[in-house]
Amino acid sequence: MISTFFRGCVVLVVLAVLGGCSAAPAGGSRVLSFDTQVYIGDVPLKVVVFDTPEERALGLMHVKDLPEGAGALFVFEREVRVDFWMKNTHFPMDMLFFNQNGVLIHTVRSVAPCRSLNCPSVKVGGVFYVIEIKSEMLKKYNFMRKGDQLLVK
Repeated sequence: MISTFFRGCVVLVVLAVLGGCSAAPAGGSRVLSFDTQVYIGDVPLKVVVFDTPEERALGLMHVKDLPEGAGALFVFEREVRVDFWMKNTHFPMDMLFFNQNGVLIHTVRSVAPCRSLNCPSVKVGGVFYVIEIKSEMLKKYNFMRKGDQLLVK
């Protein structure tokens, strides 16, 4: 017969492991902190920074909405060829791709959310930073064009 203490320890370990495997809270939405200020040209954005492989892989999955003027900044260790998809996202996004010098090299407008197993992806080479923002921000501000400069504060 297993002791009550041992059974309690096993239950705690199982709960800790299962809790650590969850990509989203039980409510199905993640809460992010937009505490980094960036500028594209002279336009400010508040961003959450994803700079580890694990953070970049999860990205904006399970995030229900973005505040106005906010986005996600993906930072890589060096310039790479990236392959982005919108798996488990909840809203369309515009994407901006920058090189290591912070120069805008490519944009993609209105990338749709994807709920299927095989999501289409956007592939771009020579990328050091990627910013994802709500769809239509590129059009609304008309400020993000190739050659625009990213400044991270």
